[in-house]
Amino acid sequence: MRCMVLFCISVPIRINSGSTTYGEGYLEIYDNIHQEWGTICSPTQSSHPWSMTEANVACKQMGFSGAYAIDSTAPMIPTGSILLESVNCNGDEWSLARCTHTGWRDVSSACTHQYDVKVKCKVDCQWKKWTPWSDCSVTCGSGTRTRTRITGRNAANGGNPCDVNQGSQTMACELNPCIPATCNQRKSNPVIQGETLNDGVYTIKPSSTDDVVINVYCDMTRDGGGWTLVLVATSNNVWDEHNMETLNMNSPSISGDHSILKFANAIRDNSETDTVQYRIEAMSPGTNGGIYSVTKTTDLVGSPFGTTSQVVEAFQSNGTLGNIVPHKCSTSGIHGCVFTMSSSPDYGMILQKKGTYPDAKPAPFVCVRPPCVTYSGTIWYWIKDLVAVA
Repeated sequence: MRCMVLFCISVPIRINSGSTTYGEGYLEIYDNIHQEWGTICSPTQSSHPWSMTEANVACKQMGFSGAYAIDSTAPMIPTGSILLESVNCNGDEWSLARCTHTGWRDVSSACTHQYDVKVKCKVDCQWKKWTPWSDCSVTCGSGTRTRTRITGRNAANGGNPCDVNQGSQTMACELNPCIPATCNQRKSNPVIQGETLNDGVYTIKPSSTDDVVINVYCDMTRDGGGWTLVLVATSNNVWDEHNMETLNMNSPSISGDHSILKFANAIRDNSETDTVQYRIEAMSPGTNGGIYSVTKTTDLVGSPFGTTSQVVEAFQSNGTLGNIVPHKCSTSGIHGCVFTMSSSPDYGMILQKKGTYPDAKPAPFVCVRPPCVTYSGTIWYWIKDLVAVA
């Protein structure tokens, strides 16, 4: 049965395949009885000339947002059957099949392909599919994932352009909590808001360039807290230039020989300011040493002899320690020196080569009285990276 006026639900329409410009060209409609595509005619003497009203209905039926014009630069005149003449729409129809016309294939002799109707539809910008969501922007903690898309077709003929702000999307992602790089980072970024941190062993990841994770002893309470212990010396017969940076590295303690000097400069590098602090103390906390400040580029293990720091606070019984940055002894073994903060073999030595000074434990660090062969008890070397103040 032929699809008749008022009883048609919809009839397929299209722009002639000969069009080279998307959204414009000669309009064709499908005759489902003869299974044939044909054109629509609107001769000059038509009682209902083809207008923007009909073009709007046709463009919207084909999925466009409306009509822009009833003319186009279609390069070729169609051939084949003319199926409808003088289509007349009110403008609220959702299909040309709901509009009136003279009847299927009932066209006048005045209808030739010269009068076939054309449309130029508004072409809205169209997006291509979204890319897959990216990996999280961080390897730990809170980050974002993103996805993007590009335009597959630009707007034309007065169509709606794509909003450039709709070309990307982000979503939050939450990974495992980050391992802090230093004791001060752990203190400054509490896992639980308002938590109380005690002195003790914590896990840190000093460098952002590798995945090395170590346990360290943190002083969270004295001198503002956030101090990372890099060296503890208690013995005078275990140290040498080969083990000074890693002795008992996996056994952090404030009471036994232990060194992570290997990571001292990596801890330093986490400072958010241009300076970093270190703390030296011997015999008991807060004595025989002090708190010192150096630039962030200062080598805290291998600085050239004579590199100095700024004294922030000199502890009781500081003596003649001065402000030379702790460093490897320039010539290993001279006067038994392995690591020192002095130019003298008689004081300021932090580590001595195994048993050079048997009466000095761990090394002749503090000059209590001449001849400065002393008992220092324990020597601690701490580093504190500084947090930028907002």
